[in-house]
Amino acid sequence: MGSGEVPGNRPFRRLWLLAAVFAFVGFVVAGGVPCGLLTAQPACSVVISPGPTTDVLPAVTVTGVETFEPARGSALNMATIAVAERVTWRGYLAGLRSQSDDVAPRTAVFPKDETRFDTQARNNASMRSSQLAAEQAAFGVLNENVVPAPVGVEITAHTSTSLLTELPVGTVINQLNDVPIVNVDGFQRRLAAQADGTQVTIGTTDGRQVTVILTGDTTQQILGAHVADVVSLPFSVTVDAGVVGGPSAGLLFGIAIIERLTQQQLIPGLVVSATGTLQANGTVGPVGGIRQKLFAAGTRESAVEVFLLPQANVSELSRATVERDLVVVP
Repeated sequence: MGSGEVPGNRPFRRLWLLAAVFAFVGFVVAGGVPCGLLTAQPACSVVISPGPTTDVLPAVTVTGVETFEPARGSALNMATIAVAERVTWRGYLAGLRSQSDDVAPRTAVFPKDETRFDTQARNNASMRSSQLAAEQAAFGVLNENVVPAPVGVEITAHTSTSLLTELPVGTVINQLNDVPIVNVDGFQRRLAAQADGTQVTIGTTDGRQVTVILTGDTTQQILGAHVADVVSLPFSVTVDAGVVGGPSAGLLFGIAIIERLTQQQLIPGLVVSATGTLQANGTVGPVGGIRQKLFAAGTRESAVEVFLLPQANVSELSRATVERDLVVVP
């Protein structure tokens, strides 16, 4: 024999290598590898699936003006997604193979620098902001040349650092140090112009006042609270959307409000599903979860006939799977 390894040692090396591989796999399965080193593991992932669908037409109530009932058989189905947080290896692998589900990094849904309380607050604020924008967009469609007067900014949610917890969600702020505040941009600029440690007084439309001391972080976050523009409209809208959060139902809310305010039906007898953000000027923006929302609308059990999709999401149609024919309108 020449120089080199002793043949008898090779089986032991293979055994050690095999043992190391099994140990590493077991460590990954147990979630012991930090997500910064390996994101492709159940402990660092969520599974995004089709969520429940709800007809929002009965959930949208408009008061203060004459309203009209939708045509018999009409429905506006809210398209949603469901997020599974506790993912097993079986669920992880099933999600990778699924025609309807997606596996995504946990941080894509729950940012690592954000508490669960703040994540929920952000989702709640997005939902409320989408409702307020839908009201303004609907008014703009029906009153093309009328610009509604600004009222102030509504507190849509409190974060864990909010300085305004004395003011409940839904309160409208209209003053800063007795100077009128008409929108979020103006409020942000006024706060940014104040030095850290400055004491300011916040006034509301119902006559309350709260004094707070500014810090650099809270001025960037509008005093640690989420807020949205409020304008004066001739009608009031309430939406009972349940526990659903996020901004992607804005388009649906806008259509539902117009459907209630006009005698001419937008969706006469049709079952429509829709998703899309909506700005106050009527601009429709992209959303996530298109694959899941289209799958739910296109199952054999679904009654959805038309799906309204943001133009910016059209490229995702190639990844979507449906079980039957479905009319998709960008």
